[in-house]
Amino acid sequence: MPKNLEVPSLPERLIREIWKRQDFAEKPLITIDGKNVEIIFTGESNPNGGPDFLNAQIKIGGITFVGDVELHRHFTDWQQHTHHKDPKYNKVILHVVLYAHKTSALPITKSKRTVPTIVLEPYLSEELIRSLQENISNENIENVRYLKCFSINSNTPCNLIEEWLHKLAVQRLEYKIRRLEERLLELVQTKKVTEPAAAYGQIHFEVSPDEFPDFTPRYTRHDFTDVHLWEQVLYEFTMEALGYSKNQQPFMKLAKNVTLEFLDSVTDENTGKIIQYEAILFGVGGFLSTPGILKDHQSKEYLVQLKKVWKYVRESYNGETMTGAEWQFFRLRPENFPTIRIAAAARIVEKINSGNLFKVIVQLIENQAMGNTEKLRKLISLLTVEASGFWENHYRFNKEAAMRLKVLVGKDRAVEIIINIIIPLCLMYARVFKKKNVREMALKLFSEIKSSRNSAIVKTVEEQLVRGKFKLNTAPLYQGGVQLYKFYCVEEKCADCEVGIRLFNQ
Repeated sequence: MPKNLEVPSLPERLIREIWKRQDFAEKPLITIDGKNVEIIFTGESNPNGGPDFLNAQIKIGGITFVGDVELHRHFTDWQQHTHHKDPKYNKVILHVVLYAHKTSALPITKSKRTVPTIVLEPYLSEELIRSLQENISNENIENVRYLKCFSINSNTPCNLIEEWLHKLAVQRLEYKIRRLEERLLELVQTKKVTEPAAAYGQIHFEVSPDEFPDFTPRYTRHDFTDVHLWEQVLYEFTMEALGYSKNQQPFMKLAKNVTLEFLDSVTDENTGKIIQYEAILFGVGGFLSTPGILKDHQSKEYLVQLKKVWKYVRESYNGETMTGAEWQFFRLRPENFPTIRIAAAARIVEKINSGNLFKVIVQLIENQAMGNTEKLRKLISLLTVEASGFWENHYRFNKEAAMRLKVLVGKDRAVEIIINIIIPLCLMYARVFKKKNVREMALKLFSEIKSSRNSAIVKTVEEQLVRGKFKLNTAPLYQGGVQLYKFYCVEEKCADCEVGIRLFNQ
């Protein structure tokens, strides 16, 4: 794959199309554990529940196998979709994923057999990538204009839809927990507090289930007792949330480059912490290298301060410095500019490093004496960031805002962070440390959060499935609607949807 091209995020239906076309720039294909793969027959497309392609014929490591093929966007989707517990996937002979992953452990079937896996990304042709980049947005919109069941779902019982959406909300929560867990484990491994991982990837495909290693835990609770690990996860995923849809990746990259530990280690106690955090984040983010001609007096003074701090800290920083080209401003509302969000991030970092934000959040969640309305109010207060200093009247460098800014992170964004990061993180914490009370309180809070958002996705589900029977105005119903649309409706997985099963099997 050309190094200057990035594979866009694709729905699984387009990954299935890529698999059928077999338009690969490089051959032979090689599994992640080094076996050559020759596709003799891609298999029959499966419109029903189960693997994506059936009865494929594939030569792996010189041996020809006949069986099924399952396709995913990400390596971890196999586990997240619980295929390891579903006997329908016992005949899968090849797992095909779009994006690479750091883990070396191969997916496993319910029958305890490892499944060879190939990553498509390195093999995609330049022509195909350019075509996908140009057409993916239009194709997505065109193909999900109407839900497949729209014309026949008007009499679907209200309780069936509502119960299914609640199940999907739990599924979506689990997906978010898995992402957090994956990153937490990476941080644990970085600190070298674990034993080497079991080499599942070295097990031969034909191994007997009896010879498969036991799933002994590689970690103990003690490995996770360092609060700094949890704070780093909170920081990284909050940064990602500050990036909205267009700047999530650069914000996550910035958080991984500029760790809380580094920020804490280079902070000068004689200088204001927030200006130091801003200087480092803007410096590593690539905003201080080419500011251009400055006409705004406040911008000049502010940048002099930032550059002075960054020049001092730069000598201690050994990581990658980003470029301005990595950030998106195009078609963003000014209040969502990455400059505003980085300024907000500096203030959130101060709350984490100086205010023990993670501990405060967990204690707040598990407080049984406090009602959920008050809990939510306090959490919003913790995550809301008021505008101050230079950012009271600027959205970016060198341009004064027409109106004074009141907040850098408002109530709505704070609620989104609570739903998508705080609740899953507390559930993961409860799981690791067997804190039943934290789990119960987190789920109870989640169930009572009202959702005022009205995204195009949820509006489609409300209009074309719910049809006015009720509103998706709570966090579980809203999240369930998003999960249904993205992972069932768009993917045309009607055979796995409880509504689809009722409607299309009649």
